[in-house]
Amino acid sequence: MLKRNISDIAQKCGRNPQDIKLMAVTKGAESELILNAFEEGIDLFGENYLQEASKKLDYLFKNTRLNKENFHFIGHLQKNKINKVLNYFSSIDSIDSVSLSKSISEKASQKGITISIMIEVKTSQEQTKFGLSPKEAIEMVQVLKELPFINLTGVMTMAPLNAEDSVKRENFRTLYSVWKEIKKLHNLKLPFISMGMSDDYKMAIEEGATMLRIGRAIFGRS
Repeated sequence: MLKRNISDIAQKCGRNPQDIKLMAVTKGAESELILNAFEEGIDLFGENYLQEASKKLDYLFKNTRLNKENFHFIGHLQKNKINKVLNYFSSIDSIDSVSLSKSISEKASQKGITISIMIEVKTSQEQTKFGLSPKEAIEMVQVLKELPFINLTGVMTMAPLNAEDSVKRENFRTLYSVWKEIKKLHNLKLPFISMGMSDDYKMAIEEGATMLRIGRAIFGRS
């Protein structure tokens, strides 16, 4: 039903549904629920917390067809957790500083792997939100382009949970503008504009999202 809704919304605003990737946010979801979602056709999952994720992923990687290519780390990342995150995830979608980016590049080089990343952009004034300002995000790309062993694939944001629709829509438009500016200045493909969750994914699709991060609408939890 969710995939059908996404497809219908995309078509109504003149977009190709194939251009929109669904990520199931598995914070709080047990391994069995993740596996059920995978068997129903969802092949991308996002985890917020390393300690919670590692226990589930140890089991899933050993006993199912799932592997690190199916998982992105979407939570706030502390530098002392980088090595472990690189063991479990193919992408870190919450990059919010040059310093963190350099540390990831260094750790990835030591492991001989390339890790995908996204820049987290703070598009609202919420004090509790992590992320770079739109201006900082655009400026940081030049540094990221020169770092080895990392691959910039997109930008992400989170709209305020209890904001008016007009505010959320403006947040999504801001991220889309940042994405366009980065592509224009740096000639990058940047496939992912990651925005939109269970309550606002329709609006995010209308404003250009190419990746949705949805938890409750899939797993039915609060």
